[in-house]
Amino acid sequence: MKIRISFLIMCLAFCSLPGKVHSQSLKLAPEIKELIELSLNKDRKVIEKDIDKQITEVQQKAVRSAYIPKVELGGKYLFAYSSVNSKMGDIEGFESLGKLQELMQSPNFPLMFSNMAGLAGEITKLQQLMVSQGMALPSISKNIEGNFYGNYFGIDATAKMLLSSGGQVPNVSKALNEKIKAQDALSDKCKSDAISELITYYDQLALLNQSKKVLDESAIRLAAEKRYASNALKNGLATSFDTLKIAVADANLEAKLSEYESKRILLHEKLAQLTGKPAASFQKSNPELELLLVADSYSDISNRAELRALTASVEAQKFMLKSEKSHYLPKIQAFASARYDNIFKANADMAGPIPMEMNIDNIGLDPTFMAGVGFKWELFNPSGGSPKVHYRHWHIGRYCPRTPYFWNPGCPRP
Repeated sequence: MKIRISFLIMCLAFCSLPGKVHSQSLKLAPEIKELIELSLNKDRKVIEKDIDKQITEVQQKAVRSAYIPKVELGGKYLFAYSSVNSKMGDIEGFESLGKLQELMQSPNFPLMFSNMAGLAGEITKLQQLMVSQGMALPSISKNIEGNFYGNYFGIDATAKMLLSSGGQVPNVSKALNEKIKAQDALSDKCKSDAISELITYYDQLALLNQSKKVLDESAIRLAAEKRYASNALKNGLATSFDTLKIAVADANLEAKLSEYESKRILLHEKLAQLTGKPAASFQKSNPELELLLVADSYSDISNRAELRALTASVEAQKFMLKSEKSHYLPKIQAFASARYDNIFKANADMAGPIPMEMNIDNIGLDPTFMAGVGFKWELFNPSGGSPKVHYRHWHIGRYCPRTPYFWNPGCPRP
């Protein structure tokens, strides 16, 4: 005979609880409360669901942090070397200077400008003196040749803040919130399964204790029948066949006692596996079968963990669908930056168009400050948009059958 009253009551009670399992809501013995807590802390499925929920909560915090300003500090140092070798075309705009020089060298210049004749002669002598001293004026060529090298150091600080994500961040955050609800429901389901398994073996132990009482009463009755048969056999009121039946009953009782011991040890080992307690600690455990009654509201299956998980999963996919549909909306971001640049120990050696050499000890640019608002608008992206929207539609269709004979009101219409 298998009595599963308390087991069924516990299953219905724990499956119908909307939140986390609270063994205090039922009048349970302190021992079974302790075993339930131990089994929940040891069950691998429950631990995995709790870890999945914590991971999702971290993901949700990361998504929400998109609106938190981000500050970046960067810098660089580099040594640069470059050579320039190019040729220019005709230079226009200096023709009048050449004509003026030709006019000054003309024999008619002193006659036309008698007051400047002496000045022209002095300029000619000055040019001859400069040439003799190696101080001739540089000539302009059409070639640009030279080498540049130097050191550069720069540092910049930038602050960015997302003002609008086009609806993606709020919808993804809501989707993750619904995912957390679904994981909560799945965690409740795993807890319910773990408790049900524990209660099953605990009830079997209680049932085994009841059978031990029956076996003890049978042993008392069998001992009384042995005495009665022995006296009856001495007085000729019984036969040896009657004593043989008593011996067979005694052997059956011994076999049942042996079976009881093996089952008891097996249940102790199973309870130790589920709770983590030593098997020897269950030797003194003596559970009793008790009748537990629950309210009629517990028979309602609309609040089962599986249905809550399914509903939350569908809602999460709906929010993800809204996020994918807002893929083409512009994203707006505010930013501010400060930058400092410095060039030092640099050199410019030019062979043309004017021969020159310049040493640069230090060129410092004072910090440059910028602040403004920018936007990003993806007008075309084949990897996003419509393909992901279709993917979310089909993903919702996995939970919502869309046939001519059935339609879930919570799902998109076909």
